Amino acid sequence: MTLTGRTSRTITRDDAVRVVRAALTEAGRQGARVSVVVLDASGAVTAVVRDDGVTETVTAIARAKANTALTLRTATADFVRAISANTTLFTALAAQPDIALMPGGVPLTDSDEVLGAIGVSGGRGDQDPTIALAAAAALGH
Repeated sequence: MTLTGRTSRTITRDDAVRVVRAALTEAGRQGARVSVVVLDASGAVTAVVRDDGVTETVTAIARAKANTALTLRTATADFVRAISANTTLFTALAAQPDIALMPGGVPLTDSDEVLGAIGVSGGRGDQDPTIALAAAAALGH
């Protein structure tokens, strides 16, 4: 018996580096010091960079944002807006490990296929999600 399965695509190292560079460029443009984490389709860290002086806690939050975007297959900002009125659901999800219900996580896609995700943390206001979106756009898919 032959088993067949779907071959899953994932972000390459070169694409992860391109995404990180785009994030750092946008963060610099906005005057933000951030941590950037890129996960592949399986949830493994493919790239991580933090600006000088950014703490490990901020990096852990960036990873959780990327994991949340990957798990939910949607930008964390969009998901938070969608569930914010449901405090029971929000509280239950927020208590889950490696979930960050805050803007700054974005899936990295090619057409409708999720190749991985990026998480950005350390900015102020809407900087994290705008940096993450600019970085995701660098894939050009």
